[in-house]
Amino acid sequence: MFASFFWRLANGVFAAGGAAVAAQGPAFYRQYLQRLGGRLDQSESIVERLAEDAARYGESLAAYIANSLSDASPRAKDAGQRALTEVEENASLAEAYAALNEASPLERPLVFAQHFDPELAKATLRDYVPALDFSAEGLVYAAAGLLAGLLLFAGVERLFRLARRGVESPKGTRNA
Repeated sequence: MFASFFWRLANGVFAAGGAAVAAQGPAFYRQYLQRLGGRLDQSESIVERLAEDAARYGESLAAYIANSLSDASPRAKDAGQRALTEVEENASLAEAYAALNEASPLERPLVFAQHFDPELAKATLRDYVPALDFSAEGLVYAAAGLLAGLLLFAGVERLFRLARRGVESPKGTRNA
């Protein structure tokens, strides 16, 4: 009787745990997107200042960077390289933000994987606030997590029972 209760309780814990963990997906996605938007805003501000610097010399930003990179001075080359890196990073951030922001709920996991930034994910996790999302998307994630928890538990239970059966039967004999 106790064993039956234990297995039912463990089954429920795995199911609820899977649902709770998976339900965090949409909340993490939104917090990641918000942090990405902040980085994009900061990067756009830097690129705007670079464009203003270029305008003071009567150049486009592209010409300003090209002239800095071709300058004989190591200081100008370094400044040009930093400016080029910032412009490229800004373009990458804008592309990632647009793709993640416009992705449908079904596309989000794939788009997230395509534009995943480990540093940004670490920063998001550091300040992450768990949330329950009762939207259709949140409920689908919770249901998928519940199913994954049940399947994981079924696998653990099966391994446990096979191991127990192996311990109970003498070597060289088979259980039916």
